[in-house]
Amino acid sequence: SLELVAKINASGEQRLWTQLSEKQQRSARALGFLPDTWNMEEAADMSGVIAKMFPPGFEGCVTQGCDEESFEMAKQLALSHPLIYVSFGCHPKAAWSYDDDFEKTMLEYMEACGKKVVGFGE
Repeated sequence: SLELVAKINASGEQRLWTQLSEKQQRSARALGFLPDTWNMEEAADMSGVIAKMFPPGFEGCVTQGCDEESFEMAKQLALSHPLIYVSFGCHPKAAWSYDDDFEKTMLEYMEACGKKVVGFGE
């Protein structure tokens, strides 16, 4: 939602697409981002990203959920490929958001990912 985008931008954690340099935009495009997905205006095409980023010969990686807004995407990515693992935590820039509800939500995502979870904290 636009409210979520505004909240994240206010925290200084993410710049809008238009605030990125041309080099940063090229790099983001190479990772499968488009302006709308970078600005979180629409969800990324998970299957397309996986096919592009994890071709045959891919050996594995760890994705991360570092705030409540990124938990779901991190979970989806980890559960979508046998060699993608996940960690969950609270980014230091968002420490103000850590409370009992945050921890409960994080633990629920960890449980949902089961053995795909390889770390937590931050």
